Amino acid sequence: MAVHDEPAAPARPFGRVRLPRWHDGVLLVGQDGPEHLRVRHSVAAAFTAERVEGWRPVIRDVADELIDRMVSGGPGAELVDAYCTPLPVLVMGALLGVPERDAERFRRWSDAFALSARTTAEERKEHIEQFAEYIAELFAAGRAAPGNGLIDDLIAAQDGRGGLSEGELACLVMSVIVTCTRTTSNMFGRGLHTLLGGDRFLWRRIVAEPALAPAVVDEALPCGSQGDPRPLRLAAEDCELPYGTAEKGRAVVLSIRSASSRRAGYHEPNAVRLDRSGRWRPMSGRGPYDGLGAHLARAELQVGLSLLAERLPGLRLSAGPTRFRMPESLPVTW
Repeated sequence: MAVHDEPAAPARPFGRVRLPRWHDGVLLVGQDGPEHLRVRHSVAAAFTAERVEGWRPVIRDVADELIDRMVSGGPGAELVDAYCTPLPVLVMGALLGVPERDAERFRRWSDAFALSARTTAEERKEHIEQFAEYIAELFAAGRAAPGNGLIDDLIAAQDGRGGLSEGELACLVMSVIVTCTRTTSNMFGRGLHTLLGGDRFLWRRIVAEPALAPAVVDEALPCGSQGDPRPLRLAAEDCELPYGTAEKGRAVVLSIRSASSRRAGYHEPNAVRLDRSGRWRPMSGRGPYDGLGAHLARAELQVGLSLLAERLPGLRLSAGPTRFRMPESLPVTW
């Protein structure tokens, strides 16, 4: 089934199947309606496009350092482990003011959410509890030594304008970290697999015209990089679907890939058009469910892609084309 995302749509007829509640908060992805909007609006100002623009030098510094490490050990690297994954992890760590050794733990904790099928329920529970405890310590340190960074904006969401509980704030921050690390890494890895395969036409375009990087991120990466996660939802009321009625209480599997496809009315919707105006950006949702970290993810992909093309223009896959569902390995040379 297709999942539509009209910004002005009324409350959705599908309730979410919630994870066990180890804290008094619920992950943002597990919330709907007024509850979702209340939590989201309390911290939205910390992740605006204008705020993210000021973070681009941080992103570039992290990307430069990672490329330096690859070059020093090259030619040749495993691009997922050396670049795609650590870039968003270390950027988030830098923005939150945590040391690199601690930021690396975000990856393991994020995997507890994204790769839950590979861990037992007990292991996943342990990782998420460690994650929440670290976030609580991070906020305690921020209150003890206040500043003007991202951590201070998030603290203000609890202490002032947002009125969030400690558990809500912890779960919110975990949601943002997972989205801004694991999701961005996945899209970057799959996207680079597409760009560096075959005749590398789009990659060569970026090398020749670096200003095209934002258009490639919006236009080409979603086309070649999306998997098809299929979250399980419960029908909160009877709902008519193309194949019949989903009765209240029935489990429904949603196709995110279908929901993320370009809508009818776009000229050549399935083609990569770098000159397209009014781009459809399916990577982050739309309207009230637009990802909080969407602007940060887009900036990381744009900066990371353009800098990689600038410094390693001869980058190419070192193995033949393979099916690439999960970006676990991407051997390259230059």
